[in-house]
Amino acid sequence: MPNQFDLFQQVCPDLVPIDGAPCSHYIKKGLCTLGNHFRCPEYIIRNEPALSFTAIDDYSICHRKFFWGWYHGLQLVEKSWPLQRGGWASKILGWLHSSKLTSEEAVSKYKIFIEELIKQTTNPEDENKLYGHIDIWKMKAIFDVYIEMEMHTLKGTTEYEFRWNEPDLPKVHGFIDLVEFVAYDHFGYEFKWTSDADNYRKFVIEDQLRAYFIGDPDINRMTVRCFVPPDTRQKSNTKKQLGESIFDFYERMMVDIRKTATERYFVDRTYWRTEFDLEDYKNKAARTAKEIINYLKEGGIEPFYQNKKACDHPFNCDFKSICENGIKDPFAMEIYKRRNK
Repeated sequence: MPNQFDLFQQVCPDLVPIDGAPCSHYIKKGLCTLGNHFRCPEYIIRNEPALSFTAIDDYSICHRKFFWGWYHGLQLVEKSWPLQRGGWASKILGWLHSSKLTSEEAVSKYKIFIEELIKQTTNPEDENKLYGHIDIWKMKAIFDVYIEMEMHTLKGTTEYEFRWNEPDLPKVHGFIDLVEFVAYDHFGYEFKWTSDADNYRKFVIEDQLRAYFIGDPDINRMTVRCFVPPDTRQKSNTKKQLGESIFDFYERMMVDIRKTATERYFVDRTYWRTEFDLEDYKNKAARTAKEIINYLKEGGIEPFYQNKKACDHPFNCDFKSICENGIKDPFAMEIYKRRNK
């Protein structure tokens, strides 16, 4: 019996044909067992790529970023500081809003975690970090007021999983930060830790919300909640006055956050399903999947061209050093590793 995959063009140079699968190195979810590959191109061109909103967004921003991150599974060994803070905030919010934990249990987990972060960032040899990194104290002030105002008592399913299940569309899979179930409605929440809430205005976050609305037809409303840490500076010693301790600084931040909490520090923007053109995003996802297949058929990195204007916006791209130095084998660089398969 002929192998069903023989009908397609061979793309991978390491292909070892086998009945019932695109290659003997193939493993589930379109991945490859070989160390020099992450995803299986033979599987992708036959089944279309399984994407996420982030993958589609990366592809839209810069094809080369998508090539290194999604296709090759490349990532930094140590995440950038903004990404680390965003990850910590996400973990905390996952506890605080999870229906699997009582409010008391969630707050207890948060307190243990934030104190551990303070300890981990303490450096007795650095006068600016004698009691931990100032950004962690800002995070602590934000969440302490958040809990004090009982905004954390909203409960639902955190890291709510969705999958697109529509004919003629690529497989798009992802997670929504929080989904609240009210009668027959699903209300979604997307949390953002950011220095400016306008970084996530409707025009910017539109595609992400459209992916969510398509992924769960029962979601009729999405709220984007931005957590904006204080830009206040700790007072330093001068000839005219003494500076303030980190503890006094923390208390001063708390007072300021309480005054303008929902106007400045916890900014909610709510959007309804009917506000968005979902068909347009479906078409964008379908075109993206087809382009990826065509580029893989061409072979090599060249079809995945660079958008050099995206290297520093909104943050430095994780793969900027590869592109700047024309490096062909980034896995030889100590700052990178491959994601787990």
